[in-house]
Amino acid sequence: MWLARPRQRRDEGQTVLIKRLLPHLADQPEAVELFLQEAKLGAQLQHPHIIRILEFGEFDRVSYIVREYIEGESLNAVMSKAKDTGVPISEPLSLYIIARVCEALAYAYHRVDHLERPQRLLHREIAARHILLGSDGRVKVMGLGANNLADLPEPVRAGLTQSRVENLAPEQLMGQEQDQRTDLFGTGLVLYELLTGIRPFKRDSTLETIQALFECQALPPSRVAPVPPELDALVMKALARAKEDRYPDPHDFQSALEAYLSSHGSRVGRADVSAVMQALFPKKTGAS
Repeated sequence: MWLARPRQRRDEGQTVLIKRLLPHLADQPEAVELFLQEAKLGAQLQHPHIIRILEFGEFDRVSYIVREYIEGESLNAVMSKAKDTGVPISEPLSLYIIARVCEALAYAYHRVDHLERPQRLLHREIAARHILLGSDGRVKVMGLGANNLADLPEPVRAGLTQSRVENLAPEQLMGQEQDQRTDLFGTGLVLYELLTGIRPFKRDSTLETIQALFECQALPPSRVAPVPPELDALVMKALARAKEDRYPDPHDFQSALEAYLSSHGSRVGRADVSAVMQALFPKKTGAS
């Protein structure tokens, strides 16, 4: 990926990020098609909590995507830095971040096209590395329209899934039908890690991780970290092995998170995210 500043766009001077298809995939028509499909789908999404695709195409046989650049860090990097420095990510802030992710997922899933047909767009691989926290406090989901692993040819899919398996829902590993509840499983995994610092199904090997996901028997957050027990049911519902036992829709998960915050008098927002980013990454945010 590269940062750039367009010279012939309305947003001249605004920094953008350019992503190109990996060279070893450039000669595989299926991979190229999937890459451009990601761009086409992503360009249709206009939501405050989704990274915007500004342009896409091919130049000199290189497929590329131009997307908005938000100064900040992935949630994965934020959690790692918080752990190293001892700067906490509070429970209310964790719930606020995940509620914004649910809001983005709900929009993508329920969005309709020009013929009023629901798009039913899934992320398929919600993970902390695909959630961006801006220095200004914005929460953005990256990769919507991508990660269509089921559509990749087997050699490509085999190369991609090894480092990603711990983020997949049981039905993805079993090759079963996926829907909005599949994304909620991944969202629940991120929330679990935010609250406890633990990835509940990660094991020493890929096979052991797959087995743990198949069994899907994580301990409630309050059993592994100082987390209020009343949060257990909220988190574990998202991590149910059977889709039917999870929240029916991202809106439902979002509502549960916001209801908890409201019932505990927690008022958190973009300014609180920004404050944490300033504490963790002072050079990027301009703090002294």
